[in-house]
Amino acid sequence: MRVADCPLCGQRIEAENDDELFKKGRAHADEKHADLNITDEQIRQIPVRDA
Repeated sequence: MRVADCPLCGQRIEAENDDELFKKGRAHADEKHADLNITDEQIRQIPVRDA
């Protein structure tokens, strides 16, 4: 399992692999932080760790 914490609000995002984690991170950014226009590259730079 892969885990990342949103650096803006601290929400923990979990997924089985990096691709799924990116998709969930993208969805989170679009839903919770849409006004910030977060890029895919910014999402990919968020530290990821194994759970």
